[in-house]
Amino acid sequence: MEADALRRLGTNSCIPELFDRFEENDHFYLVQEFLPGRPLIIHLLGEGGFAKTYLAAQINRPDRPMCVVKEIPFPQSNDPRVLEMARRRFEREASALRRLGQKNSCIPELFDCFEENDHFYLVQEFIEGHPLSQELIPDRQWTERQTVALVREVLEILKVVHQENIVHRDITPANLIRRETDGKIVLIDFGAVKEISRFTASSTGEILTSQAIGTSGYMPAEQYDTRSIPRPCNDIYPIGIIAIQALTGRNPNDLPRDPRTGELVWNYLILDSPAVQISYGFRNILTRMVRYHFQERYQSVVDILRDLNSIESVVNILPDRDVPVTQPQSENGNLSVADVLPDRDVPVTQPESESDNLSIVSILQDEDMTVTPPNPPQPWRRWLLLGSVGIASALAIVLLIPKISPPNSRIPSPPTSSSPTASPSPTSPDGVSSGEKLLVQTSALWSKQRGIIEFASGNYPESLKMFKQSWKEDRRDPETLIYMNNALLKAIGADHYTIAIVVPIRRNQYGKIVSATLAEELLRGIAQAQTEINSSLIKANDSSNKDFPGRDFLQAKPLKNKGLKVIIADDSNIKAEAVKKANSLVQNPEILAVIGHYTSDMTVETVDIYNNNKLVAISPGSTTEELTRKPRKFFFRTAPTTSAEAEGLVDRLLSVGQKKVAVFYNPNSPFSASLWEEFKKQFEAKGGQTFRIGNHFDLSKNDFNAQAAIEEVEKAGIKAIALFPDGQVTNSLENALEMIKINADRNWIVGPWTLYEPRTLEIAKSLKSVDKLAISLFWHPSVSFDKQFPVNAEKLWGGPVNTRSALTYDAAKTLIEALEMQAQPTREGMQKTLASPDFKAEGATGIIEFDSKTGNRKNPPKRVAHIVPCSTTIYGMIFVPIEFPTAAAAGLKCQ
Repeated sequence: MEADALRRLGTNSCIPELFDRFEENDHFYLVQEFLPGRPLIIHLLGEGGFAKTYLAAQINRPDRPMCVVKEIPFPQSNDPRVLEMARRRFEREASALRRLGQKNSCIPELFDCFEENDHFYLVQEFIEGHPLSQELIPDRQWTERQTVALVREVLEILKVVHQENIVHRDITPANLIRRETDGKIVLIDFGAVKEISRFTASSTGEILTSQAIGTSGYMPAEQYDTRSIPRPCNDIYPIGIIAIQALTGRNPNDLPRDPRTGELVWNYLILDSPAVQISYGFRNILTRMVRYHFQERYQSVVDILRDLNSIESVVNILPDRDVPVTQPQSENGNLSVADVLPDRDVPVTQPESESDNLSIVSILQDEDMTVTPPNPPQPWRRWLLLGSVGIASALAIVLLIPKISPPNSRIPSPPTSSSPTASPSPTSPDGVSSGEKLLVQTSALWSKQRGIIEFASGNYPESLKMFKQSWKEDRRDPETLIYMNNALLKAIGADHYTIAIVVPIRRNQYGKIVSATLAEELLRGIAQAQTEINSSLIKANDSSNKDFPGRDFLQAKPLKNKGLKVIIADDSNIKAEAVKKANSLVQNPEILAVIGHYTSDMTVETVDIYNNNKLVAISPGSTTEELTRKPRKFFFRTAPTTSAEAEGLVDRLLSVGQKKVAVFYNPNSPFSASLWEEFKKQFEAKGGQTFRIGNHFDLSKNDFNAQAAIEEVEKAGIKAIALFPDGQVTNSLENALEMIKINADRNWIVGPWTLYEPRTLEIAKSLKSVDKLAISLFWHPSVSFDKQFPVNAEKLWGGPVNTRSALTYDAAKTLIEALEMQAQPTREGMQKTLASPDFKAEGATGIIEFDSKTGNRKNPPKRVAHIVPCSTTIYGMIFVPIEFPTAAAAGLKCQ
């Protein structure tokens, strides 16, 4: 029927003439003239929602090679701008495909591209071979060696793609072709070029795509948002998924996800599937590749290849079949029972816990848990047989995978240790830990989990050993370093002082972790200060701790021959949680002071709890003037107030001749509202005018429309915008970022330090220019008061730190100085020392002194930053103080 219709239509000169039709090898073939001078279509290869793909022959070339013709319809829209944008995108993507095909033989060569009859056309090299999907046979598991080889091969192709600033966005087994001639993998069918058929104009006039690009099972969560910016980590996710499919023999759509975190649960035993046989190094790489939240994934293919190189020697010595079973991880920091031992003789009981952060000790002491001595282990399995691991695992499998029947398992007895051990750590409240719980659940290496288990059971020497191992595998994890410090103090029996820090590990309304980035940035500062103190306790002849982090470059700073213990608490940036954590910390008599809370919202909510219980709280992030107007005796801060922050932003706008500014903020946020008030007061005092645009000024509204807001600003003839999002308590930051993206360089924009984050740089990369954007900045490596701090930080963490890390470092240094100045430190003594007019501490951001009446910092740091190119960074952009026109001028190496 289709052939007859095509033959009739071919009488029209504008429609290809059908020359022949036949059937062969289970295919129907249509041979027709495509268009004058164009390839001859042979048959339809496939048809999807975005385009049709034909097999054809390039008759205009002497060798008449086979080719693939992709036919993409024009977007359906009456708005001429939509088609114009589609044309620009098509030309850009076609040009990129041409370059890629010339650079790498594992990407099809682009022969031609054109548009005709309301369609775009791409003519590409035809790859003879079979899709990888034919090799991924259900229930057949690949070996680790085979899987590593596949991942490396695909990553090498992708490295070239990403170097051209292209994101594929539809990597699937069907789009990875095993070429017949040489057996190499070829990457086909780039998603971005297909997207143009779905361009449309929204009700506000914004041009966007109406349908997400990608394939279910292989498509990362953020890609479902049609407004999301394509990122390299979008492509990293499906490669990890394909590797997991190869290792498990299961389609990714059939693998369960943790209902609380969204993370894929894949590395465990279930009754109808054999164990995934894989080294923990490769497991950790894959787990990081497929993190639910894109910020917690690898951001660069180069980083994955580097980590693969580090495990290559291990993979190469492992036999293809008898590979030791790796230890799986779960998002709450516990281990699944089934991978410890395969024996299934003893039923596993299900302990109950209301806590997301499970106490290992409470599990170990459960009298109802049946523990049976194991059979003699095989030599290679000895390292698996830890009683605490087995018991903790029993809980994890039930909590994390409720739809999977827990397997019967034989659980080993705890081993006897030659190392002396102390009593198990007392259980701490939910979301509070000094080493016995995993709080930053985005980092859960097997060695770190082992360290937490040993810490909880009181085996501190072994815990210290495991945390050191975890540190070697992930030097960016501050929770590991803090726990390692605490384990060191216990292992060597050192006297110590104790302080706490409260950080926000962001969760959504269902309790799933959205991001731990803020928490990690804050923890790096206190961890570095703690390490400086505790390294002084390690004796020169202590060979067991010669590998303690920073020993070869950090200056050891004794604290009256005592150590410093740090307790971490998570307030989740939720007021109820902040109150709960504050009440918990004030009841712990060993805590002499608290660093926190980070946001003004959480600080205002909890400040009276600390004040009434006479426990110093020193905030590295709260800037609201509300705490100036109503000071508390036991509250201090290392961050400037909003009046100091507003001053820099006001001066910036006036310096570029802008005296009218539209302001957008969250009126219900203590920080955001305070910054608006201070900015308005100072800007108008210097002759400027501030405007709140109709109903558009509230950044925290769920229906906030960035495009409409900017249009209203421009209608009012205003050329400057002030964006004051809160500290990630609401979605105001996301709305502010959207305004920056839409604005591009049309209007001047200033904003607070809450905009000092990677997503701002990511947007800057996508724009041609961000010369008119400036944000406040309290510290930068190029202008650090303590010149050694950024140098040591880069060595310790394997990369630079930011303002948040510097401010928590200063808060820790402040408390350390206060401890040093007291003969017998007490809570009240800490307050009196900090409030003394003679108190001074040196930090990364400057000399730290406090106003005795308000607790505000005297002479606080205040700067303004802008964004400049720097090719060596992830996004090719970087923040520098505005007095430096380039990254090189700021002393940064970007070549």
